[in-house]
Amino acid sequence: LINYREGERVLAEFEEITTMAEKIYEVLEPEKKDAFFQLVLYPTRASRNVLKMHIYAGKNQFFATQGRSSTNDFAELTEKTFKEEAADTDYYNKEIAEGKWYGMMSQPHIGKANWRGPEKNIMPEVKRIEVLAGSEMGVYLEGSTETLDDNNKSGNLPGFSKYIDDEYYLEIFNKKADPFEFSIRVEEPWIKVSQVSGVVEKEERIMVSIDWEMAPVGEDITGKLIVAGTGKEYEVLVSIFNPASPAVEELEEMTFVESHGYISIEAEHYNRNMAVDGIRWEKFAEYGRTLSSMILVPRTDRSFIPPETGPYLEYRLYLFTPGEVEITVYTAPTLNFDRRHGLRYALSLNGEEPVIADLFPVEYDADYSCPEWMQAVVENVHKSRTRHYIEKPGYHTLRIQMVDPGIALQKIVIDTGGVKPSYLGPPESFYRRK
Repeated sequence: LINYREGERVLAEFEEITTMAEKIYEVLEPEKKDAFFQLVLYPTRASRNVLKMHIYAGKNQFFATQGRSSTNDFAELTEKTFKEEAADTDYYNKEIAEGKWYGMMSQPHIGKANWRGPEKNIMPEVKRIEVLAGSEMGVYLEGSTETLDDNNKSGNLPGFSKYIDDEYYLEIFNKKADPFEFSIRVEEPWIKVSQVSGVVEKEERIMVSIDWEMAPVGEDITGKLIVAGTGKEYEVLVSIFNPASPAVEELEEMTFVESHGYISIEAEHYNRNMAVDGIRWEKFAEYGRTLSSMILVPRTDRSFIPPETGPYLEYRLYLFTPGEVEITVYTAPTLNFDRRHGLRYALSLNGEEPVIADLFPVEYDADYSCPEWMQAVVENVHKSRTRHYIEKPGYHTLRIQMVDPGIALQKIVIDTGGVKPSYLGPPESFYRRK
């Protein structure tokens, strides 16, 4: 809910897919609708509804801690979505094909449970608060866990970088029942806001962005804006990262640039792809949690030791932060199907000796006694981490080398100190395209 707008982004994708399926369903011949509902519309809409329900419930709980008057609205939305999912399931079981698939979707699937599943569908817990007459302004800044209040009248939006077309939001919300007017005073000409005044009934989201042509040059520039309403004023600090170099147009092709304390890379966006003895990395489109995978073809049982002898992918980086970094590699949750060894790859920076990482060591097994396997099942991904040292800012080269077959490489994240908790990892960083 908080970091990278992950919940909103994923839900938007589900909404788009569901809308497409519903439009197709509406124009189908009557004799084809039952089959389409069973095979396409139901799984699409049910997935969307379960995700939406949990997001609504999460917002309800989060907003309750802030005292937002919209808390109760999200309790009602959670209940509404829970009922819509139940109605679709009931229609699947009893109506399509005159009840041909009765009971097929009867297994409960919502609620905390062990491996057997819950005894019945259980809606996530929601809270309701008392909303008093009057009006009282609250302000929430994107990425925060708390709101601005009388004890904390100043806060920071996430930092802006010239290498990413960032915009962040602040939310002006009402803690009571009656609408109020608000205003925003921008202190610097390079800070842009989507709205400088208005009326809040429940809440208003204000987008903040940067006019980079007017922004001063520097790596640590701070401006501010003032939000006022219901007799309160809050200060919102806006920091920008606008170094003199490198300029975007001066970057080498396929170079990823550090922003916000990390570089995040989709594996298919490599700078160099080197085959060995006909074995090569190849893109497997749309196989991945965020974009795709790079897999090894043709199929082989060959391992490459030392790893310098194997096929590799190279990625070009521009880093501003020297010191120790942690590199997380995301791969498909493949098992160690060749029990003579694990599921290894090697990673090196700037030609250093490769570090071998093992995604699923030989002693691991696909069993409830193996926490690593269970986590890979839950997240549908293997994540392995290695630590490296960056001596100085500038260009660097990251190499991912094959050791064992069977790896499907999806995403790489270089954490220089800014990565925040999330399910999918941070969105892809800016890179200079060819």
